[in-house]
Order: sequence, then structure tokens, then C-alpha cells
Amino acid sequence: MGEYPQQPKPLQRVTNTWLLISMRLALGLIVVAYGAGYYLAKRKHIKANRLNLFVFPLMLFGLTTLPGVKWLHLKDAVNLKKDLKNNLSPKQDTLKRVRITNDLEIVRLSRNAYMHVSWITMAPYGRFSDNGLIYINNREAVIMDTPMNDTLSRFLLDWFSRKFPDVKIKAVIVNHFHDDCLGGLSAFHEKGISSYANYLTNESITADSIEKPQHTFTDKHTLQIGNENIESRYFGEAHSKDNIVSWIPAEKILFGGCMVKALGASRGNVADANLQQWSKTIQRVKNAYSNAAIVIPGHGDPGGVDLLDYTIKMFEQDAK
Repeated sequence: MGEYPQQPKPLQRVTNTWLLISMRLALGLIVVAYGAGYYLAKRKHIKANRLNLFVFPLMLFGLTTLPGVKWLHLKDAVNLKKDLKNNLSPKQDTLKRVRITNDLEIVRLSRNAYMHVSWITMAPYGRFSDNGLIYINNREAVIMDTPMNDTLSRFLLDWFSRKFPDVKIKAVIVNHFHDDCLGGLSAFHEKGISSYANYLTNESITADSIEKPQHTFTDKHTLQIGNENIESRYFGEAHSKDNIVSWIPAEKILFGGCMVKALGASRGNVADANLQQWSKTIQRVKNAYSNAAIVIPGHGDPGGVDLLDYTIKMFEQDAK
């Protein structure tokens, strides 16, 4: 399902940052020295020998500093600047990927949308990732799917409360009845966060030990988050008989969950799937949200509408 993404070492980022700062300081000193020398010489405010005593030490310091910051690292420093510019949120000081624990990270998708990714090892799939979505608007938030268990969910909620202390999590929307969607639901309920799901989801939960979503709907549910509406819809059976998708019109983000496959992914767990209907269901999803800019699968990397096409093709032979 994909290798665990490697994170940059904090020390390396700090070192590169100081290289960039030192280089700017050294270049700045040289410019100041030349500028001051030109101005003073032109105006003849001081004699040449005194001028040399002022200008040359500054130039010497600047020139001796430059080798120390390693000109060969100039490209890395420029790339670091671009990386920070592209990946830093205006309202927080995190990079694009934020590691919370070894089994949980946050990936920034846009100014207001984040993907939470949890990891688990399970036979016969090995170690694989599970995706969820966070959307924030006007001091309210909604989360699509919980991490895989209560422990990871508590880590996620703790991170959120520290990063966004003025934002209230209004709801969690469950994609379908498997643990990778609602395994941490108890942790959300402990915080007083309301939960929503397809009514078929609750009907599919047979074990009393599994926490059920509090509110259910049939075909469609609209939830207002801040000034925007979030739409959850049921298009039919696929990965499971209850799977839904959630749509954020303002961001053109489609959270497809496990019914949508990442590019290059295998069929995965099909124990509760309707293979005959899968491609047809995804085709209906595509017809409704063909303008999606970001499509998030249940596992693996997000992409665009091409993920829907990939999934349709994967199961189209089963529909015949």
C-alpha cells in the first residue's frame, strides 16, 4: 500500500536555515561596505586611508564568512526557502507533513483542509496507511473518519486542540462500518463530538463492543461548517454496502474512503464488497463530482479524478 514517507530531520532543516541566514548576512555586509565606501569617497568626507580602515574590515568579514556557509549549499538554501513558502500555513508554523507519532501524521492539502494518516500493520497486507480528512472554516471543523483506534484518535484530537485552540470540532462523519473508519469513535464521543453515518452503517455493526455513530441518514446529508456546506451522499454498494462519499464544494475535495483506490493500489479487502456494483457506483460518483480537484482514497496517496477512473477500470470486468 506504499512505503512510510520519510520525514526530513529537524537538525538538517535548522542547519539549512542558519546557512541561509548567514549567507544573507555576509552578502549584506559586502553590499554595505561597497555602498559606504562609494558614498564616503564621493563626498570626500574622510581620507582614503581612513576609508580603507572602515571598508576593508567589513569586506574581509563578509568574504571570510561566505566560505563558512558553503557556497555549494546555496541551492539547498534556495530550495528550503521555496519549501517554506509553499508549505507553511499562514495561521500556523507547521510544515506540509507533521508527524504526531510514528503511526500518525498530518498532511496539509490546502489552507483549510488537512489529511490525517494513521498506520497499522495487519496480515496479509503488512504495514499500510489509512486516510481521513479535516476541514476547517470560520472556527468550526469536521473530520471524516477516525484514526484506526482510540489511542491514535486521542493523539489526533490533542494535536488539533493545541494547533487550533479557537476551533470547535462540530462533527465526525463515518465513511463505512469498518474499523479504519470508526475504530476511534469512542475518543470523539468522549469529547462531545457528534457523529454521522449512513443508516446502513449502524445496521452493519453487529458487535456490542463497537461504538456506533449517533446520527444517521439515508441518501444524503448536509452539514454546515462555518460558512460552507459539507455534503455526504450514498451512491450504492462498492467496498461495502454502506460506503458513502463526502464532498467539500468550496475546496473541490472529494473524500471517497475505501471505495476509491489510490493509483497502483490492489483490490485490498473485498470481504464485504459488492464487486458487481463497484465500478457502477464509482461511475455515479464521478458523474456527480467530475470537477473534483482532490480525491482522497481510503488508503494511499490522494490524487484527482484519475483515481475514480482507475477504480472503475479495476472492477469493470466484475460488472459483466
